[in-house]
Amino acid sequence: AEAQNASETDLQTEKQEFISLMEGKIAAFRQSLDEMKALAGNVSSPTRIEINKHSEEMERQIKAAEKNLAELKASNNTAFN
Repeated sequence: AEAQNASETDLQTEKQEFISLMEGKIAAFRQSLDEMKALAGNVSSPTRIEINKHSEEMERQIKAAEKNLAELKASNNTAFN
């Protein structure tokens, strides 16, 4: 029983570390997205269109990552394996 509790504690720690890592990555991507959107206001129309297209795709990917992270946070430990 003690070994199982230790294993569950290790798994919980691992899960929390992963969640923290992913939160940091998502925040960095969100900052890059904000910078890209700010840049779009200062460039020519064809370039702005291209930046906006990439911004929209990046936004979709960030939202998907946020959704997956929320599901992980809500899951029990065994789902992390």
